[in-house]
Amino acid sequence: FVILLICFPYVTSIAAFNQTSGDIRNRGLRYLLLRTERPNIFLGRFLGTTYFITISMAVVVVLLSLYIGLKFGIYPMGDMMGWSAQGFVAFLLLTLPYIAMCAWISGLLDSPFGSLTLCLLTTGFPILLFKTADDTIAADLEWLTRLLPWGWKADLLSGDLQTRLIGCGMMLVFTGFFLFLGLTSFRKRDL
Repeated sequence: FVILLICFPYVTSIAAFNQTSGDIRNRGLRYLLLRTERPNIFLGRFLGTTYFITISMAVVVVLLSLYIGLKFGIYPMGDMMGWSAQGFVAFLLLTLPYIAMCAWISGLLDSPFGSLTLCLLTTGFPILLFKTADDTIAADLEWLTRLLPWGWKADLLSGDLQTRLIGCGMMLVFTGFFLFLGLTSFRKRDL
């Protein structure tokens, strides 16, 4: 699950990059605006993408836990299911800010490829920058990663309940922040 936590922000960016940018490009959202308002379109696309990624993650977690539980038989199946449920919640909470960030970027651009590129760069570049700075500068700069959802990912699987709850809360704060930025820019966008 720790390896999957490292990979899921990138997988999420690949799955969520084109929430509205393709429809902005071909002017398809203009027809939806006759029947609904902009926040409904933006939040509906966000919730639809979240639903799709949640179902996909659930399938991966169930298959992974069944395979490990049945193939290796190291732990009882009840323990494997409890651990898998905690991992699933951690995956879901980690992906929410990245889905919201992709919704924001997708609402800014009218190019799906540009949206994919910017989503992947926004996901990966700050992490690489902070890790490189932490390795090259003598001072401990690990706190810089806490400015991103990435810095809180380990807290989602912590054995300490308070640390886990703080990590969950921070993921929701990041999600709300990116959704606010996305809604603000999408309301002003020419569709």
